[in-house]
Amino acid sequence: MNEIIQQIFVFGSKGTSKTSDKDFFLLLVLCLLFGFFGMHRFYCGKIKSGIFMILTFGGLFIWAFVDLIIVCLGEFTDAEGKKITYNKQNIFMKFLRNIVIFIFCFLIPTTVIFVLLGFNIEG
Repeated sequence: MNEIIQQIFVFGSKGTSKTSDKDFFLLLVLCLLFGFFGMHRFYCGKIKSGIFMILTFGGLFIWAFVDLIIVCLGEFTDAEGKKITYNKQNIFMKFLRNIVIFIFCFLIPTTVIFVLLGFNIEG
């Protein structure tokens, strides 16, 4: 009887998953680097609150900081209300993918900007 109650309340009566298929590490990187623009909220499907974060610069960074804490605790939800949690499966592949995303989304554009503005690294 106890197992039936757990299946109903813990796993849902329709058998739907309570965790999102969104990537936790990508969410964390978006929140860290672009949290004040609400990019992590757009990624999760929360378009309206993402727009409000852009207009208020993440609630003057307070809203973005609170979101960062919620993400780190694993309590952040997507637009469907499903939690985006850390998943240990394929950790190495996720790590490599996130390194590639970081290189293409941050390092390469930053280097291009420095070159276009004429910064000389050599001194």
